[in-house]
Amino acid sequence: MLISIVFVVVGLVIAGGVLASHRLPAKHADAAPSADGFQEATISINGRYRPGVIKVRQGVPLRLRFLREEDNPCSERVIFSGLGIDRRLPAFHETTVEFVPTTAGTYLFTCQLGMYRGELVVTPANRSHGKERERKEVTSLG
Repeated sequence: MLISIVFVVVGLVIAGGVLASHRLPAKHADAAPSADGFQEATISINGRYRPGVIKVRQGVPLRLRFLREEDNPCSERVIFSGLGIDRRLPAFHETTVEFVPTTAGTYLFTCQLGMYRGELVVTPANRSHGKERERKEVTSLG
């Protein structure tokens, strides 16, 4: 009986860890400068967005590369609802999203069903990566 209880508890702990790892954003990453003046970050998609938080600078052109490593229908699109950006992401391909983040703030990005979630943190041009939470518009490059 005690062994059965131990197995059930261990199973619940493992299952909870697996579910949490698919729901929680991965660690953050700062966008890296590129030779052509963009700041760039790559987000892998396989059960979630990795990394789940991208920090970028206000006013600097941004290139986000979404590498969809699955064919789950949920991840067919990436949507930045606060920025008016909605892109189709073909399975097992890289899709580039470019724009200039004109306003500091934190912007949620999700899959089409809202199950995969990430954050784009736009820091003010005159400050290092801070924790501004204001949502505003951006200028789209395409």
